[in-house]
Parts: sequence; structure tokens; C-alpha cells
Amino acid sequence: MNQEKGKVLENERLCEDVYRIRIRSPRISKEVKAGQFVMLRITEGFDPLLLRPFSFHDVQSESYELVYQVVGRGTSILSKKSIGDVMDSIGPLGNGFESAQGEAILVAGGIGIAPLFLLARSLTGQKMKTVLVYGAKTASSLVCRERFDSLGVSVKLATEDGSAGFKGTCVGLLEPLLGSSAVEAVYACGPAAMLREVAKLCKGHDISCQMSVEERMACGVGACKGCSITRTDGGYLTVCEDGPVFDAGKVKI
Repeated sequence: MNQEKGKVLENERLCEDVYRIRIRSPRISKEVKAGQFVMLRITEGFDPLLLRPFSFHDVQSESYELVYQVVGRGTSILSKKSIGDVMDSIGPLGNGFESAQGEAILVAGGIGIAPLFLLARSLTGQKMKTVLVYGAKTASSLVCRERFDSLGVSVKLATEDGSAGFKGTCVGLLEPLLGSSAVEAVYACGPAAMLREVAKLCKGHDISCQMSVEERMACGVGACKGCSITRTDGGYLTVCEDGPVFDAGKVKI
């Protein structure tokens, strides 16, 4: 874990409310594992007071990228950052994805696409066949898909209004794919309701499932316990320290 200040290198709008920002941060970037996150101070002062957590989307040798959705005051301020602005960040934090052998399916719902590109790059780098099942409300909300195409990932789309790919949710698109005997692992990120359904499907097919869970965080290191999640065998885990990636069978979403 490092604390480092770095300059904004890019901050581009991908669709109506989703952006991609790239920040120079050599010390943090060299240690990142797919599925981990960074705590970012939005302003140089203390308003907003708390740092914000963002999963890593991609990493270069001296910089990292985040894909984020504007949902409140903090991310609204972030969307207005300009090239050259200085950002203070702490990371990498948390536990990331563990690679499995055989064919892998990545399942993304909405902004859940954010941490899966770095994972896809890792899996395809190991010559693993990788499929992305990506769902959103409309075609205009599907971002970054061409980046997965560039890796040779088989991309399957679902939209609730039918404007691109399968009409329905990514869960509906996933179900028939799990019948393949070659599928060894599923990696998912998205809304809690989606994660519950994906976990249920994987359990029914006896397929390993890892989920990246989103939760409000204050400290990012497990001290405040504000992001606690219930274990299936009793007790609690913290999303920031024990996660954000969990085995689907070990936590209740």
C-alpha cells in the first residue's frame, strides 16, 4: 500500500454519466492486482472529507485508470478534473481476483464493467478462453466493449430495452452459457441483485464464482467496520480489507 500524489493525464466522458480517468502514480501502479481498489481524495482540501473508493480498470507502467459513474457530489467533482490537476490516492487496497484454469466468464452489470478489463487482460495473457457477458439498460450505456474486443475476448451483450444484443439482463444471457463443460470459473461485478442471481446460477451448475462487491467505505483499511458484510457461516467481513472480491459461497449479498 502506498500514498502518492499524481497528475491527471486523461479524464474523458464515455457516455452520459460514465467517465474514464488516468492518473500518473508509479508506486501504486506497479503493485496493482486485478480486483483491487484505490482510495482517492477528490479535492486538495477536506470537502468532501472522506476519500472515495474506485476499482482499478487498467494499469500502465506509471499510471492507472479508473472508470466511474457520476452518482453524487464527489464523482461530479471528479468528472470536472482537468489534465495536470493533482490527485492524492492510497492503494492498491483489498484482495483481488484469483485466476482459475479453463474457460472463464466475466459478468458485468452497468458500471460493474470497471474492474473486469484488468482481469480480462490477465486471463487472456495466460491464454485462457474468456467470455464477457455485459448488460446495461440501453446500448448507449455499454462502455469499453471495444477494449475487450482488442484482447480477443468474446463479448456478449444484453440490454433491458433490446437496443443492443439480447433483450433482457446479463443474468438471462449467462444462464445458457453455464451448461458448457469447459466453463471453470465465473467472475462478476454489478448490482447486488445481479450478484445474488449469478451466485445462485453458479451454485446450481457447481461452478466457481468470485464476486467484486461494492459498498460505501470510509477508511478503506478495515478499521471503521463501516463496510461490513455478512458471512454465510456467521459473523462479518469487511469489504475493504477482506474483499472487495469474495467467493460467492462465503458471503451474503
